[in-house]
Amino acid sequence: MKLIYVYVRSFKNIQEQEFLLSDDYDVFFEDNRLTIDKTDNAEVKDFLYGNNLIKDLHIIVGRTGSGKTNLLQLIGMSYNERERPENKGRYFLLYKCNEGDDVFAVEVFNMYIPRITNSMQVRGRGGAPKNGFFKFHYNFETEVIKGVQEMDEESRLKTTIVNTFDRNAFA
Repeated sequence: MKLIYVYVRSFKNIQEQEFLLSDDYDVFFEDNRLTIDKTDNAEVKDFLYGNNLIKDLHIIVGRTGSGKTNLLQLIGMSYNERERPENKGRYFLLYKCNEGDDVFAVEVFNMYIPRITNSMQVRGRGGAPKNGFFKFHYNFETEVIKGVQEMDEESRLKTTIVNTFDRNAFA
């Protein structure tokens, strides 16, 4: 799996922000609706990346205190670390799965995403889905999400993001 998008409703000093981490997809989360589009910018990619030594390069810049380190901490935390009470926040991470062009996964914390979290019984209070890791199929033409299933521990462990920056670093 490859991390392609992060939406943060709230985490430390980051509020209502989205981060696109792929050149292959445009992802939007507006009015609780998740939309994924394939990009068609082959000429730009060929010019930027040339011989493919560098791909999907993204640079995070900002003033001191703007949340750059908090974003890296959020991305670098393990699933179990995210569930700890001191790491409260409302966000989700979207991954592109290797199984097919239409297969994605989403790691959700304290958020409701229609057509994903409402189709599963998820850990949360008050009956509202809150936390979970789900795999689903996405139809790019109709924008329909289908085949949602909760990912098991073994599948989650296959997703590795290496963060060697701070106390949340893991491999």
